[in-house]
Amino acid sequence: LLSGGGKNFEPPRHTLTTAATLAPYSLLGVMFSGRHEGRLQPDAEGRVFLDRNATMFEYILDFLRGHRQHGGKGGAAIRALPAVQLAAMRAELDYYGLEDAVFPAVPYDVRAASFAAHAEMLSKRNGVGSAVLPDDRGVLVVGGNDGRKYLSSTELYDLADRTFSAGPAMGSRRWGCAAVVL
Repeated sequence: LLSGGGKNFEPPRHTLTTAATLAPYSLLGVMFSGRHEGRLQPDAEGRVFLDRNATMFEYILDFLRGHRQHGGKGGAAIRALPAVQLAAMRAELDYYGLEDAVFPAVPYDVRAASFAAHAEMLSKRNGVGSAVLPDDRGVLVVGGNDGRKYLSSTELYDLADRTFSAGPAMGSRRWGCAAVVL
């Protein structure tokens, strides 16, 4: 049992120890590894108190559950947070020693790359522009030609979930264009 930010949580131990597989020295991984039971100091009801943000902790638990249950996938909900919440979440992840697990420093190493078909784009297109978005938010694909017309649509590729979703429309159609992150 855990108590954090005025809320009680009852995650199974294996959810908490998933943190150790992602980051061996993470706070949760170390706390619940079984090596430090005598140091946890639970209250009279058996809860270990964490003086942290309960809402953010729920996202972290969901990430750990998702990683455990879905073969390493998880974190999309965290990466989709608005900028202000994302900054607060990164601070929480840093506190727990899990920031690199959710936001790996190098999400893609071209020297170790292998290419395989994954998700199909929502629209057939060639002559596109694309840019890798910061903070592992994915890849933005813009414009192109679907074989009949130039496109003003965009698509976002989620690196973790390996899925495409519709992005914002551009003001005009583009083909053979470039995309950059400013």
